[in-house]
Order: sequence, then C-alpha cells, then structure tokens
Amino acid sequence: MASRSRSLQAMTVVVAALAAGCTQSPNLTASEVYVGRLPDGVDYNPFKASAGADVMPDSTVCFPDTSIYCPEGATLKVVVPGPGDPNNAFAGGTIKSGLPRNLSGYDAVTFWAKSTRDAPLVIGLGSDLSDNPLYLAEGGVGLTTEWTQYFLPIPLPAKLTAERGLFFFSAGANGSPATGFTFWLANIQYVTLGTAIGGPYPIIPPACVGKGVGDGAFPAFRAGSIPTGFLVDAGSEVVYASNRYFTFSSSDPAVASVDPGGSVSVMGNGTATVTAQLGGVQAAGPLTVKVGGTDSCPALAVPTTIAPTPTVRPANVISLFGSAYPARPVDSWHTVWSACCSDYTPTNIGSHPVKKYALHPFNGVAISPDGSSANAIDASAMTWFHIDVWTPDGYAFGVKLVNDPTGFTSDSTVGTFILRTGTWTSLEIPMTEFVNLGGTSKIGQMLFLAPDGTSSTFYVDNVYFHN
Repeated sequence: MASRSRSLQAMTVVVAALAAGCTQSPNLTASEVYVGRLPDGVDYNPFKASAGADVMPDSTVCFPDTSIYCPEGATLKVVVPGPGDPNNAFAGGTIKSGLPRNLSGYDAVTFWAKSTRDAPLVIGLGSDLSDNPLYLAEGGVGLTTEWTQYFLPIPLPAKLTAERGLFFFSAGANGSPATGFTFWLANIQYVTLGTAIGGPYPIIPPACVGKGVGDGAFPAFRAGSIPTGFLVDAGSEVVYASNRYFTFSSSDPAVASVDPGGSVSVMGNGTATVTAQLGGVQAAGPLTVKVGGTDSCPALAVPTTIAPTPTVRPANVISLFGSAYPARPVDSWHTVWSACCSDYTPTNIGSHPVKKYALHPFNGVAISPDGSSANAIDASAMTWFHIDVWTPDGYAFGVKLVNDPTGFTSDSTVGTFILRTGTWTSLEIPMTEFVNLGGTSKIGQMLFLAPDGTSSTFYVDNVYFHN
C-alpha cells in the first residue's frame, strides 16, 4: 500500500456541487455512498493540504464507459497534483454523512475506478472529521486504466451502528520521476458478500517481551491500528483496522493488564498472554509478557538457509549488496541519523554474509557520504528494485529511497510489504512505485522501515537495481 501521506483532520469545506440531486429523506441504513451522485445529507470534505477543486462530479467520463452525457452514471473525478503544487500536496478527502448510518448489515465497501495510468490509491472508512474517530479501517489498491471493481472488507461490521465516515481516499504524485494523474470513482456503496469473504486471519506473528515492574505502558501489537488479513475473490486483502474493532484480553491481569485500546500495563511479576480478537477470532499474536526476569523469553529464530540466488543477467544489475554480483560502494549501512533504537550487525549464514537489522522504526543507509553525491547511483535505466528479507518476529517491512540527498528535495517510500516469518521473501519493487522520488539519477540514501510502534528483526540480502 502506497501514498499514505494524509491528515485525518479533514477541512470542513463542503464541495456543494457534489450534493446535487433530488431531495429526499436520508435513509440511515442506505448502502449508497456515491452512485451517480452523493445522496442527500452526504458531503465530500477534502483533507488538509488538498483543495476541494481537485475532486468534482464528471458527466463526461461515465460508468460504464459511454460517449453520451450520463447524469445517472456520473463519476467522481479526482485530479492528483504533481510535485511542487503550491496549493495541494495530494488529492484526498472523506465522504461523510450528516446523520450517522447503521452499516452493521454490510460486510464490505466496494467501488469501481479507473485511472489515466497505473497508480496506488489508499482507501478506507471511518474518517468522520472528529479528533478521535473510533472505527477507522484502510487498505490499498492498484489503479489501472480499465474500470476495475475493488473491495474493502469491514473488520467487524457489528461495530458500525452509528458511522458518519462512509468512505475516504488519498493519492499522491506517482512514478519516477513523480507526476500527477487523474482517476475516476464510481458506484461506491456498501455490500454484503457473506461467504465470499474469508477471514479474518492474523498477520502479526506471536511474540514475547521481557519487562520489569514499573516499566511504562506499551502497545500490545501496534499503536493505532492492527493489520488483519481477509480473502476476497481468491486474493488476499490487508486491512489496517483501528484498535477499537478488537477485543483485548490478558490471561493474568495481575501481571499485565490491557485496556480497550490495546495498551499493556505491567502490574507484577510473572507471565501473561495478551490476545486480540476480532469477533471471537484471534487476529494478532498472541503476545507473551514475562515480568521480573524469573522466566526469560526464548531466543529469536535465525535463518539457516540463504536467500534464493538471483538470476538477472549481471549486465542488467546495479548491486549494492550480495554475493551474486559485484557490489557498488556504500558509505554506511547504519548511519548516525538512524532511529535511536535501531541496531545493525553484519553476520553470516554459514559462510554467506547477510545484514541483520533490529528496526525501531527505521535504519538509514548512506550510499553517498552525508553532504556529498559521491557514490550516488544512477538508476535512470533501471525499472526494478530488489531486496530479500527474512524475519523471525516482524510482519511488515518498508523501503525508502532518496534521490540527490544533498538537496533534501526528494524522499520516496513504497507501501509496506507483509512478510511471513521464518522464510525469505523476495521483494521485486517497480521503480514507479517510489512516489515523489523526483528522479533516479542520484540515489544517495536508502531507509529500511518497520511499522510505527513496532520493533522487529530483519535479515537482508541481495540488494540491487535491475532492468
């Protein structure tokens, strides 16, 4: 999932043109969000740093495609600004109902979309303009140039008995170099898929932490939201769900108690297990909390096999690390500006070198020395970035590239990748996925990231660009 840069503190500007239509009393269990128009009592509200003029009803690009004027099939046109737009950092906002709707009878929100080019889009529900929305849920989709239907499973429909935040979206300039684009949304509505949705299933693996009496409270699984998997149309969907969807419990509150938001407090010596359930189904962990040091957590597993050997022709590769290709020089694999609590250890699997990181939440890699463009990578001809990752206790891993770091003008992150524990995952990332990179001729820095609020161990191998 990419283009996560957005503010949930939305502006209260209302785009009046979106509300055109027949007058009727609002249906508080209605499924429609935008089907040819916004229903009465429903408004579009742009997020901060995103002007309302970027989003407008369109009766010339219709759903389904037609060459005639189509008020009944009108779409929602969204113009994503290019880098440097003085008025808009991105395009996005929330569609909000004036009166709360009871959406508990539906299990997914669906919509159709097409774009002027392939690009990532963040979508979700529960953003209601309040300071503390309870039931946020978001996911990511890949837009294409053809009309495509998408689904976002609702983590626990029973919670949505009085919801105002019906649908939100966010997209930023994309590509390498980054450019703006236009996309259209149609037939946004809530549906009931029933057995067509599989899950939920946990993504965060079991973990163990050692604590002492008097240690501060900490998030059981992730601050703010928990990624949870669902199966839709034979594919997997990852939904980042607010902690308020979950029921947290502790096997021994006298050792470790957990509040409704998933914050764990250390109470006394002993061992407790903290779980998160989504409608009675285990959805994360569990987390074992050992307090007092009488019984320590087991040592983390380590990889015993190496990553798959790359097969790309050497002439098509610019390598930074790995034994398969000659590697370009890298000034530092663990910079002084890495996050305070991240750590780096060069290590081996047998005689094979790998790099080991404890990320909390990021580690910086300086290809060029700080303040210099020496060693910078010219990846203009490269179409892919490759990295192999192995983790014993993590669930997600992100990569950021920085082009021309001497100017501090370009900074690009791709969406977080969900990993399986105990196995090598080969990430093949299109260079076009690095949003706002602003070019690829002077790539001088790279960052490895774990999700906010987490701390995990990752082994890294075979880091290279290729075409």
